[in-house]
Amino acid sequence: MMHRCGKIDAFALPIWCLIPSTFCIQNGRSSLGEPLYRVMSSEKFSASEFISCLDPTQEHGIVDLMNSVEAALHIWMRKLRTKQEHIESNHGQPNMKVLRGLPKDGMVGIEKRQMLMERAESLLLLLRLKFPGLPQSILDVSKTAG
Repeated sequence: MMHRCGKIDAFALPIWCLIPSTFCIQNGRSSLGEPLYRVMSSEKFSASEFISCLDPTQEHGIVDLMNSVEAALHIWMRKLRTKQEHIESNHGQPNMKVLRGLPKDGMVGIEKRQMLMERAESLLLLLRLKFPGLPQSILDVSKTAG
């Protein structure tokens, strides 16, 4: 990551510019939005540096950020679990019905998905530590209601 917030294009944007407006999304990248996905998937991503660049007065934007990151994390976890189940059901061989028609370079590898999941988890943890008074995220509310 660059040295300070101002040198990172995505950090210079207001939080609401980083977050898509819908949660009916089928992939983590869309859930995060392209600018945030690029930041999180960059080689030099640092959750603590990212959080230090957030404006603490934008509580609504931070909650939206948490919702988007949690949604992406949930989608990645579900896809990873599904992919692992397909491999296990074929005795270690990938399910060709799932893979057929998908370009190899268009698929997110398991390693990259796991890296993004770890980064999302650390980002959420640090957000909750830095902003303990924030309202619950949508996922937290749905867990307690269910």
